[in-house]
Amino acid sequence: MSSSNSSLELWYWSPITDSDQTGAGWIVANTLFSFVTISTFARLYLNRRALNPDDYLIATSLLLFIAQNTTLFTALHHGLGKDGATLSSIQQKAVLQISFASDVLAMSSHYLAKSSTAILIYRLFRGDKARLNSICCRSLIGSVFGAAVVSLLLLVAESGEGSRTRGQSSNSISSWEAIVSLDCLTEIALAAVPLFLVTMILRLSKKNFVVWLVFTARLPICAFSVLHLIRRLATAKSNAGPQLLHCEMI
Repeated sequence: MSSSNSSLELWYWSPITDSDQTGAGWIVANTLFSFVTISTFARLYLNRRALNPDDYLIATSLLLFIAQNTTLFTALHHGLGKDGATLSSIQQKAVLQISFASDVLAMSSHYLAKSSTAILIYRLFRGDKARLNSICCRSLIGSVFGAAVVSLLLLVAESGEGSRTRGQSSNSISSWEAIVSLDCLTEIALAAVPLFLVTMILRLSKKNFVVWLVFTARLPICAFSVLHLIRRLATAKSNAGPQLLHCEMI
């Protein structure tokens, strides 16, 4: 038996280093994909006997989410997450173009999910005090739709400056600040409107707390949206690298 210790060669399918965060991208993307897919299918399965418009919207949102993850996986394959210095100009251009498609699909899926929530709120509160409820809920649906249109237009306009400078100009930064602001405002509205209507219906009932807890569960999304903006601002130093991957994962 030989006393020499032979070194084991370790092979990494996707490494995680300071200059290459591709492995983290695969881990986070697959984890989120599994969670969202399973939870959405569970909701659709439970409502399968009486599907409503909000269910169809969330199903469409899931389809776009699957498409978005497909583009994200493609971007990872082309070098998303690697330091820009290790990529050729052709690879950087491909990463930026594919990540832009991922952004569009992600935003579309996100706002379809918001619209599903808004329509669900309308279905829940259209009974009592119908006039007040109708005004509040229709305004909520309209604001979500308007924010979606404006956000997508800002995203497309931001990419129009050129894929190689995407995320680097002051106009790009302003666009993302506006997009994140609209995202946070609509999330607050999706929590505030049902809370207001519940208070009007139940007054000081102890049931208020449970309902409030349900509808405020989306508010942490605002924190992720702000974190996305912070990461997006960091890409001004490197248009293709680990920072851009962090933006795509949030």
